[in-house]
Amino acid sequence: MVATVGIALAATVHGCGDDGGSAGTSSSGGTGSNAGSEASGNSPSIPSATSANSGATSTGGSAGTNGATTQADTTGGASSLGRVTVQEVTTWRNGAVAAYSIIHDDACGYGLDSLFDVADPALRERGLHAGFGVIVSNCEERELWNPVNAMAEYGHEIINHSWSHAAGIPDDPAVWPTEIEMSTTVLAKNLRGQAVDFFIFPYDAFNDAVVAELEALDYLGVRAGTRGVNDAEFVDDMRIMFDAYGPDGASIYPDDTMAAYLDAAEASGGWALRELHGIDGDLWGAIPAADYLAHLDDVAARIGRGTIWMDTPTQVVRYRHARAACGLPTVSGSALTYEAQGECLTFATTVTLRVLVESDPGGVVAEQDGVVMPSRKVGGGEFYVDMAVDGGALVLAER
Repeated sequence: MVATVGIALAATVHGCGDDGGSAGTSSSGGTGSNAGSEASGNSPSIPSATSANSGATSTGGSAGTNGATTQADTTGGASSLGRVTVQEVTTWRNGAVAAYSIIHDDACGYGLDSLFDVADPALRERGLHAGFGVIVSNCEERELWNPVNAMAEYGHEIINHSWSHAAGIPDDPAVWPTEIEMSTTVLAKNLRGQAVDFFIFPYDAFNDAVVAELEALDYLGVRAGTRGVNDAEFVDDMRIMFDAYGPDGASIYPDDTMAAYLDAAEASGGWALRELHGIDGDLWGAIPAADYLAHLDDVAARIGRGTIWMDTPTQVVRYRHARAACGLPTVSGSALTYEAQGECLTFATTVTLRVLVESDPGGVVAEQDGVVMPSRKVGGGEFYVDMAVDGGALVLAER
């Protein structure tokens, strides 16, 4: 599709063991949101092409929305930038080769305070965002809604991990009103400014019937796939693939588990969803603090090289669908505009556009709704520019 120039965008006492699964790829349709939507993503700004920690500038993965939209300036004269052409919505934010998310299971669980004390600060220090799957009844009992909301306000995603982390939920529909429906309601009531959009099962145990129940509740995503990397064009949001860190057999990447999964994502250009639990200690799946911090440093370095985009699970689901549903913005002079509606509006988020600027300036400033959006030059008059599909016009100017 071709765009034309103007824009309107817009942790528990016992661990979460798993039931195994095979490697592969998945595909996903979307549903609505439980309690509103998040228009913008949480990822760090597009890394500078000359960043100190970037080993090589990448032009990112293949396009999810191809074609180009151009139109001569219609405002009474040529734009100072010359002709502006939107070439594609990049497959992943920032033009990255692959996407990556972390979910820490069992937040609020007894013995899992390392998620608040170690994981959260370490992620913030590196400008990273992750998901935290909360055991809702534990958050209530332990009165932990303030620290949970502090994580949400920073940009971490708070994910429903059931009411009590009970075993056997999929096979006992009698507990669904409590473990699924009540947990959804109580979590939504206590979260400030964030929807309840993603669900993860205790022990990674699930079946078709319970997944269908979550889809009926309008969850945007569920971790209920096989082990492996999700294809960039995944189509089943209710069957998101993942890999778990834990004792022997938890991961399909037994050698160098943490880095190998990232390598697999980069090799395929897909989305890797990592399941983690606590930091240090003897509970199921705890990762040594030194290994965890080294992993986050590795992720940050890959972001700097342009090979990985890390964000929360729901933001990745939103991006994949917005990329497909929104197409390219129209262009008028140096202004880009989206008319978000339908599925584009349902999955509204910030996307990265690859834009060709005829005058080939050294840099551009991209402003939308009074906010300067991330942008960087990738060479030959081409720029990566972020734009919220449900926002106002994005206006480009020479830096």
